Amino acid sequence: MRLKTKEIVFTAVFIAVVMVTTTFTSIPITGKGYLNAGDVVVMGLATITPLPIAMVVGGIGSALADAAVPGAQIYILGTLVIKMIEAATAHLLYRHLPKPFNQFVPFILGATLMVILYGFYEYILTGNLNSILYTMVLNIPQGLFGAALAIVLTPILQKIKRYVI
Repeated sequence: MRLKTKEIVFTAVFIAVVMVTTTFTSIPITGKGYLNAGDVVVMGLATITPLPIAMVVGGIGSALADAAVPGAQIYILGTLVIKMIEAATAHLLYRHLPKPFNQFVPFILGATLMVILYGFYEYILTGNLNSILYTMVLNIPQGLFGAALAIVLTPILQKIKRYVI
């Protein structure tokens, strides 16, 4: 796939937007859990960008956020893969589901996969089966927050889509 200069620039800008949004909108909730607007940006941008760009933006932007947050570096690899899957889910379902289902199902499923996959990633890190449920419970508010805002903001993003890639 040959990328145009405009695609490369928008990809770099979107990676930075995901990284900054994830890093600087973090609100601690309980234990190790927190809310941030990163999922909103990952899933929202996935609806207006080509699939490979959506996956690169979601994965790299979110992984860079983990690299920037003290103590979160252990999640970089998992975040890279999980956010790529989240972006791909939002992108593909948004494009292929009929209206009105494409207005909410992509974000609910993308967030649900994120919650489940982080649970399994935590198990890989700890070897503790209890960590799956614990991590999933902590990530549910993040998933709900991200899906709800993505549902609200995606119609706005669709209006600016023609100015993007």
